[in-house]
Amino acid sequence: MVYRKKEPKRDPVWDYKNNPELEGIYESFVEDVGPHHSMLYKIKQLDGSVIAVWGCKILDERFSETAIGSQVKILYLGDITQSDGSKYHNFELWVDEDEQPESEQPSGTA
Repeated sequence: MVYRKKEPKRDPVWDYKNNPELEGIYESFVEDVGPHHSMLYKIKQLDGSVIAVWGCKILDERFSETAIGSQVKILYLGDITQSDGSKYHNFELWVDEDEQPESEQPSGTA
């Protein structure tokens, strides 16, 4: 008998600082990932590859109102410094209204 260790499939993670725009189909999400219990969103690019996108407050709010199967574009806008000196990463999420999936159910209800 020959045993082979099964490893979980890990998609590459979006490097938003070097590639500030990501476009593709919002394929799925995983909740409660890693030590910070983050969301992880899966975007299927036009070439068929899947890129993982770590959630943050801004992206979590926007993806919660986006249906799985939607054509999306995520833009990294840079770091924002608040009046108290704290910083956060700023993003925009765009959804192609012409390419909406048949189910208009937001992802947070999946």
